[in-house]
This record gives sequence, structure tokens and C-alpha cells, in this order.
Amino acid sequence: MVAAAALLVAGCHAGVEPVAVLVPPPVTPAPVPPTPPPAPVAPTEGSVGLEACKGARLDVDFQKLRAAPRAEWIRRLFLHDARFADLAVAGVVEPFGDARVARFCAAVLRGGDWDAIVLTHRLEPPTVEAALRVYSARVDEGGSEALGVPGVQGTRVRTGDTAWSAQRARAGELLLVPAEAGPRSASLYRGSAPLDPAGLEDPASAPAAGALVARLTLDAPAQRMPWAPDLSELRSLRAELRATPAGTAELRAKGEAVDAAAALALAARLTARAEEVGRPLAVRMVLRGLLSSLKVRTNGAEVEVRLPASAPQVDALLALVAAAVGARLDGPPDP
Repeated sequence: MVAAAALLVAGCHAGVEPVAVLVPPPVTPAPVPPTPPPAPVAPTEGSVGLEACKGARLDVDFQKLRAAPRAEWIRRLFLHDARFADLAVAGVVEPFGDARVARFCAAVLRGGDWDAIVLTHRLEPPTVEAALRVYSARVDEGGSEALGVPGVQGTRVRTGDTAWSAQRARAGELLLVPAEAGPRSASLYRGSAPLDPAGLEDPASAPAAGALVARLTLDAPAQRMPWAPDLSELRSLRAELRATPAGTAELRAKGEAVDAAAALALAARLTARAEEVGRPLAVRMVLRGLLSSLKVRTNGAEVEVRLPASAPQVDALLALVAAAVGARLDGPPDP
């Protein structure tokens, strides 16, 4: 879903309080032989379903999004995608309002297509049953499906242009995987840990400024995003978006490179790329100088990125995402 994938870029307009950024002295990295890119992902037939969560996971806290000053804008971005909008059932389900925490998984990030979506929600079981009957009526072979896994109920449904296997193994949670991946995902789902509907924060972590509204976790990032060559030296990547009601936001990312030299080279390339992209006047005007705030530093083989955004910059970025997908942020809702 385009809106979900854009969250870590577009922010959520709940924002974070400004935090002082410690920038180390400029370092000119020694020439480093280019690291060969990882082998391309072998093409697969159909979706790998829930197994894709080992590769790329985008976790989103809808409860925090609903508290954001620009919650209506964010809601419209999500509902612009028919696969999300079709979860709405008049008088029964409002997807943006009823979702708690969601996980979007993909083996390869490609145009907003997801191999699995796990939704925690606040709906009672009879309401879920009623909604599933509506969704299943949209597909010829809709209705109950036998998954062969005790304790996992399956229903063949359709939202947007995608036929899903909708699975339930515990109250308050729903798994959606493309129909062809249903049986294979059911056994994984039964043994998986439930998402915490309370939010994304780790109780064992030190307190941080702002609410954690989204987290992206990638294993072998270049394989998950083959269109992003700047990530070829990374083994893993974790990015978090924090926000507060003040209207500002901050994206923090930490990646593990193959070694310290590769980390320095990657940091230099990311900084140069941000300067190149943000140099044209038109870009500076549209993004209100957002890219000039990018800070990149290294710590051994780790690469750390911080991108704080003011409230006007977050507004500008949300408007840019809306223009790119054809969504309207103001005026009458999309038909």
C-alpha cells in the first residue's frame, strides 16, 4: 500500500520535539574498493506470504496516527489505496479508526505490494465475521477456506484488486496474505508471536523524545530494495519515525555495514546524494529545505542517519506524497 510505504518518508505530522544533533568533525574516507552488490533475489512464483516478514517489515501504530494534528491528511493517504479503503464497511468497520497496530511485510519492496499484512484491531468477533462476509462476497470463490492448520480460521476475500486469504488465530488480530500463499502462511501464523496492540515501544528501551509511530526493519536491504544501490554495503537497516503533537517529526535510521571502511564510504555517498538532490531551487522550495537537515555519522561499521523536520516541512512532504499518488488532502473526500 502506497500510503503505508510512504509513512517513513512522509512523516505523520505528530512530530517530535527538536533534539540537538551531535555532528562529528568532517572525515575524508580513504579510498575503498567498491563492495560487490549482493546477488539479486531469485524470482519466485506468487507471494511468499508471511515468510516475507523475515525480509522487510513496516510496523505502523494507527493509534498514534489518529492523535496527530494532520490525522485527516494521513487517513486520506491510506484510504486512497483501494486495498485499504475496501476494508471499510458502512456502519461496521472504519479501517483507519479501528486499526491499532499493523505490520506490512514484503520479500522485495515494489510499488506498495505486500506479501503479508497483520492487523490488530478493536473490533468484536461478530463485527469481524460480518465484515468478512462482505469482503468474501466480492470474489467468486469467496467464503470459508480449509487451511489444514488447527486453530487457524481462513476466509477467501477481496479488497481492491487483490484476492486475500484472511486468517484468524487469536482475538483482535487478522492476517491477510495473497490467496496463493494462504496454506503455507497458516502454519507460520499459528506459531508466530502476536503483535502488541498497545504500540511499538519497547518497555526495556530508554525513554525517547516523541511517540514512535512507525518502524521499518530490513534484512539485506539491497535485496529488499534492488532499486537503491547506495545500500549495497548494508547487512541490515532499522529506521524509526518519532512524532509529538507539536507538529514536527524526526526520522532516525541505523544500518550495519560489512565493515568500518564500507560504513564511511556509504556515509559519504549518502551525504553527497542528499546535497545533490536538495540543491535545485525548486526542490528546496517544495520541501522547504528539508534535505539540508540530514545528518549522517558512523560508529565503526554502523551508519546512523537523522532527519529532523519542522511542521511546515512535514506538511510539504505530505502534500508531495499526496500529489504523487493523486490523493486530496483538503476538500471533499475522494469518491
